[in-house]
Amino acid sequence: MRTRTMTTSMMTTALLLLVAMGCGDLTEGAGKGSIGSLRLLSKSPDGAGLEPVGATKRVFPMVGTGTIGPVTVTYYDLHPDACASPIPEVAINCKTTPDAVTIGPDGAPWFTLYGSLVRVAEDDTVGRVPTPRGSGSLGALTAGAGALWIIAWDPQGVLRFDPATRAAEFFSVPGPLARPTAAVVDGHGDVWLTGGDRAVVGRIDARRDVYVVAQEDGLAPITVVGGGLTVRSDGAVFMSDYSAGRVGQVRGSGFDWTDLGGDVHAPSGIVSAPDGSIWFVDLGIPNQVGRIDAAGVLQTFVLPAAIQGPSGKSISTIAVAPDGAAWFTVPESSSVARVTPAGEVAYVSLEGGSLPRGIAIDAHGRIWVTTRGFVRLELGS
Repeated sequence: MRTRTMTTSMMTTALLLLVAMGCGDLTEGAGKGSIGSLRLLSKSPDGAGLEPVGATKRVFPMVGTGTIGPVTVTYYDLHPDACASPIPEVAINCKTTPDAVTIGPDGAPWFTLYGSLVRVAEDDTVGRVPTPRGSGSLGALTAGAGALWIIAWDPQGVLRFDPATRAAEFFSVPGPLARPTAAVVDGHGDVWLTGGDRAVVGRIDARRDVYVVAQEDGLAPITVVGGGLTVRSDGAVFMSDYSAGRVGQVRGSGFDWTDLGGDVHAPSGIVSAPDGSIWFVDLGIPNQVGRIDAAGVLQTFVLPAAIQGPSGKSISTIAVAPDGAAWFTVPESSSVARVTPAGEVAYVSLEGGSLPRGIAIDAHGRIWVTTRGFVRLELGS
């Protein structure tokens, strides 16, 4: 079932001015003006070095189901020094369990820990960079335009990190985006956010001014974590509504919703593919992965019984590989699964209790996954 919800159009003369100033693809409702700017809360000095982190590496050859074939799985078990910090709240709260992963502008995988960012070099050495004091618990992260952008949950805000200078800045975001849940960087370098207390999508431009692009009225908490937002190559913006079981495309100043069947569904991770389709993970009832093609047609594929999770809802993330297949995590079954453009679902089983959640794919096609440490999957080896 598809429903359309549109609020009053906000595209005005200010929109044309912003386009002329090169503030990104604003073909949809971009608001009557900025709702404010990012407010700097704390920062770290330029040139902060990577601190070495101990990690035990374990390598296992495996075979995936379906046509995945041989897989080499490398487990990285972080040592307690990954949480070493002179800041008491970081030392107390940090666990050696990364929350999210992305491929940085430097081509390396970066992971979030409480109060730190962790990087894996080509020689498999692991280093960490402490984030600014007060940035607290870090969650979803994304990369683009030479920087990493990270959602902070405690306290709430966004963190910008430059891998070249190792400088980080922690910002608060004006409402209604003050409780961001997901972020993505588009091809223009603009940062897009979802807010946590309603269906809302906003944009941060290069001057760090913040705009509400689309929203629905009223509070309806959306608990999208570690995914939930993507910008297609043509500039179309999509978000997942984990609590209401729907996927929305920004249309004007509102959303065109694809209803998956109500709140028993739980779309979380969402990503755009080169062919213009949108893939998403729905670990609700049933556990499934879905595809919305460029024409807006929805297809869903129920996961194999062997990797169905026992609970009613779970959160996952998804990424597209160079061959067009989408890879996603199934935390409750300790699995990493793949769906091809033809809809074939196959999977690799990791160690029991590893709780894979974040996922990213580097330029070599290697798949990086957050677990109780983190994991690298290499196909055909």
